[in-house]
Amino acid sequence: MQVKEPERWYPPQPRRGPSYPIEIELPGLGRIIGETKHDENHRMTEFALIAQVFLADAWWDVVRIDTDHAEVHAHYMYRVRDYNDREKIHSIYCQNDVDRGYQLAEKLLIARWAENVMRWRSG
Repeated sequence: MQVKEPERWYPPQPRRGPSYPIEIELPGLGRIIGETKHDENHRMTEFALIAQVFLADAWWDVVRIDTDHAEVHAHYMYRVRDYNDREKIHSIYCQNDVDRGYQLAEKLLIARWAENVMRWRSG
């Protein structure tokens, strides 16, 4: 017997709340940029975080973690490819999963910084 997946949560439409840009400088490493979107009660509904490195006078995306498709997932970029690998982190079943995903995304981008940059450079 196959268990049916619970219904996923999607942000309300149209978006009525504020959005906030993010820029976190990581001296000697790179930066994390992105945006969070919130509802009218200031609860996070969506986010996107992008780890970038500076090379040859330009910022390059290394990893993007976002909430598209009612799931938190990572896009792993590569320096010499025009496509990325996508990895699901977890599904979003309620608004609390967005907050939990954001906290996890920050940790994954920072704790795995060297691994992510090495993947990007060698890919």
